[in-house]
Amino acid sequence: LVKMFQRLSAEWWREELLDRGWSMKDARLFEHYFGLFMEQVSAVIPISILLISVMGIFFAKTVAAPGEVAIGMFFAILGLTLFVDSLRVVVMPLSEQLGTELPKSLPLPAVLASTCFLGILVTYAEPAITSLRPLARLVDPEVAPYLYCALMEKQ
Repeated sequence: LVKMFQRLSAEWWREELLDRGWSMKDARLFEHYFGLFMEQVSAVIPISILLISVMGIFFAKTVAAPGEVAIGMFFAILGLTLFVDSLRVVVMPLSEQLGTELPKSLPLPAVLASTCFLGILVTYAEPAITSLRPLARLVDPEVAPYLYCALMEKQ
């Protein structure tokens, strides 16, 4: 059992791949994506188990095609992994650039109006804020304490 859990470790995989002749860059990239994938597994699997249990206990129904459900869960987890990484690579730098460049190019009333508009849009998108939680470790609490608290707040 201990060996099985060791293999779920991203560091174990990196060492194993280096032993098999992979370059350090490729092994680190695999380690990164494996860690992101395991984060999504730890989020999706408990919810799926709960849903299947509720179906069985309260509605006396079983999963009709467990293979299809497993494949669907795998692809959902893979999609979430890529989505979270794309947030880190694309959205965070874009928002940082917008936050530094917008006040330089527009007068204060225009900055306030655009910020208000973006705030309204974010309010409607608030249920998706939990998808940004993995990025909270990139936020410096000394520089942006409100953003850090919003991302780290437990639901």
